[in-house]
Amino acid sequence: MIKIRISYDKQQEAERLLQILSPAIKGAKVQKSENGQHKKIYITIGRLGSE
Repeated sequence: MIKIRISYDKQQEAERLLQILSPAIKGAKVQKSENGQHKKIYITIGRLGSE
């Protein structure tokens, strides 16, 4: 299993990235930014090449 943390500024950036990675994504969680400028997405990817 692979875990990735992604920081982004614009919603379009996150949507495009999720679209590109969608075949491999097993789960994703968006962290709400309270004070920070950047928003974060935590992505879990299953084993690559085993499925």
